[in-house]
Amino acid sequence: MTATIYLKSGTSVFAKNVVSIKESFTETTEYKDFKNFIFRDGYFYTFIGENIVAINGVDILYVNFSN
Repeated sequence: MTATIYLKSGTSVFAKNVVSIKESFTETTEYKDFKNFIFRDGYFYTFIGENIVAINGVDILYVNFSN
């Protein structure tokens, strides 16, 4: 699945064939089910797939997942 990450700056980045997302604050949690996933300000997110995208949650406007 491809994640298109739309940023508050008006740009977007792609993470291809995403298999997991790591969420980091004081601890790191890895998610493989994105159905009810919530992005939070102040957390850091790493999208892991064909490429790896690391981003601060405060910069994320929204994320679109597609096949």
